[in-house]
Amino acid sequence: MTLLGMGPDGHVASLIPGATGLEAAMAADGARFCLGFDQAIGDPPRPRITLTLAALLHSQAIIILVAGPEKRRVIERALAGADLPVGALLTQSRVPVRVLWTP
Repeated sequence: MTLLGMGPDGHVASLIPGATGLEAAMAADGARFCLGFDQAIGDPPRPRITLTLAALLHSQAIIILVAGPEKRRVIERALAGADLPVGALLTQSRVPVRVLWTP
């Protein structure tokens, strides 16, 4: 079981939109399970390390916790096809994903 939060930009783990090298980290069948970002990204901006999408998809189940109307809109955008890291989890069919939302 993997428990994730989601940022207001649609990132999960440290898979942050716009990061250099994000494409490699988002490869569902990629060989790497962990990836570092040397450039300062995110909020606060700093170098980060993350599990890749390939690693996350080795979970038995994924739960994404979100709170507030702003993040609910991000989930809705991702489900409608917006190119966001959380969308890659929500639209894949390998691992069951459940979104737990609270107002």
